Amino acid sequence: MQLECRKVVNIKFIINEVLQKSSVPKHMYHRFEDATISTLNNHKNYNTQVLLFSLLLQKQSSKSGQLYITYKKSIHEYDNQFNCKIHPVQSTINFACKISPSEIACGVVHHANSRYAVEIWDTTMFAVTQTFFGHSDAITSIIKHNAKLLTGSKDQSIRVVNRETGECEQIFLHNGGVVGMRSVSKDIIVSSSTNFSLYIWNTTTYTCEAMLNIDPNTKYCIDLFTPNIIATAGASRNLTLWNIKEKKCISTLSGHKDSILDVLKISSGTIATASADKTIRLWKIPSQYTYGNLTGECVHVIVCGDQVRHLCMYDDHTLVYVEGNSFSSLPKVCVFFDLLTRNTKLEIECKSQPTSVLV
Repeated sequence: MQLECRKVVNIKFIINEVLQKSSVPKHMYHRFEDATISTLNNHKNYNTQVLLFSLLLQKQSSKSGQLYITYKKSIHEYDNQFNCKIHPVQSTINFACKISPSEIACGVVHHANSRYAVEIWDTTMFAVTQTFFGHSDAITSIIKHNAKLLTGSKDQSIRVVNRETGECEQIFLHNGGVVGMRSVSKDIIVSSSTNFSLYIWNTTTYTCEAMLNIDPNTKYCIDLFTPNIIATAGASRNLTLWNIKEKKCISTLSGHKDSILDVLKISSGTIATASADKTIRLWKIPSQYTYGNLTGECVHVIVCGDQVRHLCMYDDHTLVYVEGNSFSSLPKVCVFFDLLTRNTKLEIECKSQPTSVLV
């Protein structure tokens, strides 16, 4: 009996060790323990147990769909065969993003009390596991930075939330509504605001290291290109690259004929921009930068049937995006585009204008 107890303790140690190296949050560890102890108990070799549980964890994480399309009142989950399962949502989703392989963070509004909140959805059982309040306006951006959750809002603030305690540890104030955020390094995040500024925040000292003036029409989107270079775009129709270390603009690329609605790094030296001009442009930009200005060029234009937004990568060579806008009578379509053959692989008709597309 004592040997059996010691064996279970060792298996729990193995489970905890593997989980610590995974993206599973601590408050969800218990879900994997009871379900796997009996399976691992049949194997005596330590290395076999570690490998087996790693595979079990991978399988558990992959049970959820490979694609999620969020709408105001629902989340549509698509499996590998693109079969759809609809999950109703009680609140209204304004923004959503994935913060781990099995978690979706949604910026929502609860109409019962008109409170804005961040809901964390576990996609393995599709249930809300955590809810964080505090913002007084719509939540527009959410990122996972180190072990903390950072939430940006139109209320001109970013809240730094400790997921284990649920407490807000710090608030970064802006002079306008927060539009986007990206984690640059362990100590640095960058945010964009409606007051046409790019903020560089030190999350260790909780200070603003710099506030860069960006194009008055650039306020839509932001993405990380290299560890020190941020890409921004918006109604100016330009793609702008910023060196965060030097705190200056190093490149401005033009070509779109209407507002840029999304920007995404799709590979080491390529950025995609989606526009209201019904095109996606692929920009080739050197990934190595030393000093001075950075050159770049548009290498391909994808012509679409309507405005384009919600860029993401389904796999290494498949770009996903949504055609359509709220004011158009044309159908909204989620498109899978093969970057190698430059052809459309698949189209999924959307029931209305999505709030996010996640993979």
